[in-house]
Amino acid sequence: MLLQGPGAQPLAAIFFKMKNTTPQAVQACHELLQWMIPQLDKFPRVRRYTLGERLETGLLEVLEDLVAAAYSRSGAKQEALVRANLRLETVRHLWLWLL
Repeated sequence: MLLQGPGAQPLAAIFFKMKNTTPQAVQACHELLQWMIPQLDKFPRVRRYTLGERLETGLLEVLEDLVAAAYSRSGAKQEALVRANLRLETVRHLWLWLL
């Protein structure tokens, strides 16, 4: 797919450039989400809408905090990273509970 206009680039080229400039923690969280969402779809219905929702929402919030940290100055960066770490620990404990 091409963007319209002079000098337009294919979307794949734009996303490739974004991937190369994305902070490693943000990219890793994105990849974890890409892996986890299909796993959550396999949960039994009774768990998918409770625990599955909590896991997905938790990881999305971790991603939001990591993006905020990546584009913040030192004080706000530290706060965003602490929030991301706490949320990630919660997600980790929920996931381990399922195993």
